[in-house]
Parts: sequence; structure tokens; C-alpha cells
Amino acid sequence: MWKLTRVVLAVFLLFVTTTSVAAADPDSGTLSPGTPLLNYVGGPYTGANPSINVLDEPDCDLIPNTCDDYALTVDIDQAYLDSVPEAVISVKIEWPNSLNDFDLFVQNPNTGTTIQRSASSADPEIVILQPAAGVANYRV
Repeated sequence: MWKLTRVVLAVFLLFVTTTSVAAADPDSGTLSPGTPLLNYVGGPYTGANPSINVLDEPDCDLIPNTCDDYALTVDIDQAYLDSVPEAVISVKIEWPNSLNDFDLFVQNPNTGTTIQRSASSADPEIVILQPAAGVANYRV
């Protein structure tokens, strides 16, 4: 197990499965110095989502059961950031079958605007965010 003083503040994992799970489980979590690691399981997924909208993102409403939503809250105070200035938030998705390909979008939950994304053919897909003091909400 790693300590909070390492460069990575947290690793947030999505383990994509083919078992019968009702979407993201759990569907939300709060990342903080006291809770530096969050995990959730996504799926089941019924197929690919080849839809692309004007913002070069999939349309998750168009093709059901091809996307997951996870409400990520980050709660970090300035004292922590001062003591660990190299802290970052690492959002990572991985899946058991390398023949599949998933993409990662971190969005503003109020506007749906993508803050960062990882949409390569790599497994895992990883996004690094710089934390700011206070409470921030993201849609993953």
C-alpha cells in the first residue's frame, strides 16, 4: 500500500466486468486525504457505442448500456495541498478483456463539458487532474 505523500493522491479504478451488475456500483464517492482510494465496478455493457456527438464524445443516451456514470467528489483543504504540493488525482479505468476498448471522460457534472479525457486504444485509460483546495465535483 502506498502513502499519501507519494505523487499520486488517489487511484480511482473502474473494473469493467461482464457479470450482471446494475450500472456503477457504487454510483458515487468522495475522495479526500482520509479516503485516498476509491473503486467501483461498472457494467454490464451490451455492446459498443460508435456514436460521436459534436464534442467528439459518445452519446450515452443514444445507445443504452454502453456507458457508466460515477459522481466523484473531491474534498481537499489548502493545508493538505501545502504539505503535499505534488499531489494529483489519477482517474483510471481498466477491463479484463484486452480485445475491448473503453474511453474515459471526466466531465463537469453541471454542464457536461469534458475537463479531460483519455480515448486511446490503451488498457488502462488514465487521466491526471490537478486538485484545488475545496470541494469539486466530477462526472466520470
